[in-house]
Amino acid sequence: MAPPSPYALKDRAGWLQGGVGFSQVEEATLAGKPAPYDTFPRLAETPTLFSAWQFELVGDRFHAGFELGGAFGVRRFRRYYQGDGSGGFDSVQAAFTNVDLFAGPWVGAEIGRGGRIYAGLAPALVYGTLERSAPGDLGYEVESQAWGHGLTFRAGIEFGLRSGSTMGLSFRTLDGEIDFGPAGLSEFDAWQVLFTASRSF
Repeated sequence: MAPPSPYALKDRAGWLQGGVGFSQVEEATLAGKPAPYDTFPRLAETPTLFSAWQFELVGDRFHAGFELGGAFGVRRFRRYYQGDGSGGFDSVQAAFTNVDLFAGPWVGAEIGRGGRIYAGLAPALVYGTLERSAPGDLGYEVESQAWGHGLTFRAGIEFGLRSGSTMGLSFRTLDGEIDFGPAGLSEFDAWQVLFTASRSF
């Protein structure tokens, strides 16, 4: 028995989507300087939660609309070194908590029996913290925290389930920068792989 197609709902307003996956930071700088070698966390060390609302504005089998959503995860870069103003150096840890919010256009199409493909491009707000510890200290204290901005692109494919929901994979990129004030500007380039599930509303 074929799964019921969510596309049979002609009065559908859109999709509510949730996901869980992992993030990887490909490149990051602080005050124009790269992080030391091998400071980026491995893929499995960066779990990410994701949610989005995709509103359909036009189309039937092929459609376009507006989406908004956000992601939350934790990415910590172990150490940078900066002058402490007195001739010494402090160990500085950039901790991007990956709280990003995005909103922008998306397009999609029906495939197979109840499946779908989609893609979207949107500006994003990104939150991060900067933690500092003097050499020899066991812990880090939050020195600066700020919102920055970026650009996110995502694309995915989902297959229909018997319940009428869809489930699949999504790939997402996030490029942006956060200004930590006196500590400097941090620029980063990251990507995410997410396992997603969606339900029409």
